Amino acid sequence: MFLLNPKHTLGAAFYSWEGLKHALRTEQAIVHVVVILVIFLGLLCWFASLPFLLMTLAWFLVLSLELLNAAVERVCDLVSPEFNPLVKQAKDLASAATAIAVAGNALLWLWLLLTNFLV
Repeated sequence: MFLLNPKHTLGAAFYSWEGLKHALRTEQAIVHVVVILVIFLGLLCWFASLPFLLMTLAWFLVLSLELLNAAVERVCDLVSPEFNPLVKQAKDLASAATAIAVAGNALLWLWLLLTNFLV
């Protein structure tokens, strides 16, 4: 049976917060995504509409993939500090995942803007 363990939950939240703080100090792309996300959270509070909710959630997805991309890069650098074609492929694949999320986000924005705000 699953019981909510407050100690475990607080520990997990602490580790997540530490990871986000580190990413904000070391990863410029994550800073950019967080700035955009904060702007959209403000717009979401102001407009309180489904399109802005979807746009904001899409930025959370991009932020999540950016964090995973940074984690893959760190692990790859730890495992193989010198050039290795497999490490390059792993880094490129993680970067591609982020790029696809950004492209999907752009398509969502375009569709929402055209169907809800510019018509």
